[in-house]
Order: sequence, then structure tokens, then C-alpha cells
Amino acid sequence: MAIQPRSVAVLNRTIAEHIGVPPTYLAKVLQNLCRSNLLYSFRGKQGGFCLRERGKEINLMQIVHITEGSGFTEECVLGFKVCSDKITCLMHAEWLPIKQ
Repeated sequence: MAIQPRSVAVLNRTIAEHIGVPPTYLAKVLQNLCRSNLLYSFRGKQGGFCLRERGKEINLMQIVHITEGSGFTEECVLGFKVCSDKITCLMHAEWLPIKQ
């Protein structure tokens, strides 16, 4: 979407094919991004999704917060119940600066 001309909608199935995910799963993610005012969605023959004006200013961590929830920065990135500075997972040192 970011490489499309402004206000050119991209179909869900086009994105899904390009990144190799099921269209139904992607539709849920894209709808969530629409509810968070990052995307516009259009129905019908010329329908699809496109970035809102401020879409180019968004960073990856904002998208992760929207899709994964605010607990993402508080939980272990690999899903372990115990992961802290004292007892670390394999990704702890790599993700700590990103989470902060």
C-alpha cells in the first residue's frame, strides 16, 4: 500500500497473494488497522484498502501494538511464561531495546 499512489486502493486478495497469507486472516488484520485509523477501506468493484494521510508516518511498533495488543511489550516475544532480565529467552536481548 505504501508504494501505491495516494488513494489507490489495493484488494485484500492481492495483498494476501503477494505475502502468502489467507485472505480471511488478512481481512481481519486490515479491518483492525482501519478501526485504528491507519487505513481506509472501500467496498465494491473499486474497493480495497489504502493508507490514510498519516499512514506514511506510522512505525512498525505502532502496528504491532494494534495487531498484537498493548501486552506485547510486557510479555515474552516467544510466549514463555518466565522471561526477564534474570531469566531470559533466546530473543530477550534482541527485543529489549525494541520494546523499550
